[in-house]
Amino acid sequence: MDKKVYEIKVIPSSKTEEVFEENGILKAKLKAKAEKGEANKALIVLLEKHFKGKVTLLRGHTSRKKIVLVE
Repeated sequence: MDKKVYEIKVIPSSKTEEVFEENGILKAKLKAKAEKGEANKALIVLLEKHFKGKVTLLRGHTSRKKIVLVE
């Protein structure tokens, strides 16, 4: 599988967990709160299921806008 970089807007503390595209922007709703890295861990798990590959968070560890690498 090729490596690809994605920019994702994260919506923490949501009622559901899903990855979707809205107006050309990739978004991820997470049940986890944005505290102590919980949302980042949940994002990686969700994206690995969605893309069926390894996901690494490159940028945005403390921001809602994330840059991730999918392998």
